[in-house]
Amino acid sequence: MKTIEVNDEMYEFLSNLSKEIKTQDNRGTAKPYFYQVQTDEQICVPEDCGEEVWVNYDGRILRTGQDMKEAVFEYNGWKIGNKEDEELYAYIDRWDEEEFLKKFGYRNINIGTRNVFSNCFITEKACRDYIERDKHNLNNPHTYLFHAPKNNELEMLFKFFEESFNK
Repeated sequence: MKTIEVNDEMYEFLSNLSKEIKTQDNRGTAKPYFYQVQTDEQICVPEDCGEEVWVNYDGRILRTGQDMKEAVFEYNGWKIGNKEDEELYAYIDRWDEEEFLKKFGYRNINIGTRNVFSNCFITEKACRDYIERDKHNLNNPHTYLFHAPKNNELEMLFKFFEESFNK
């Protein structure tokens, strides 16, 4: 048997990582496995699929009638709650409202959501720590555990952690 020498800091890290791997919930997934961050991403989908919305060039999405009303008021320089402006809006039908939105740079599309997976972690703890630190940049983040079949590198890494440190 050969010996690998590491400094105290590295030994401490590897020892703690080994303990974490041995004690974490593997969610019924066989080794080797790895965790990834799962987020949601909105994408355009065919007509009659997903949710019908209005979207403009800077990504603003109008989902509800109230959203559309606010955009029409903004386009016309009106104030919500102002009696005269509200009366003017009352005379606008759905077709006119859509024409205002088109002039204001909006287009009508259908959107859906797909899962996107990113990064790679050996432990759920590290994945959750990453999500906590970067959640402001992530859309609905979750940890997701993948089985890594026939991944010889991960198989050997798990074997190393199972056999090399106190149990």
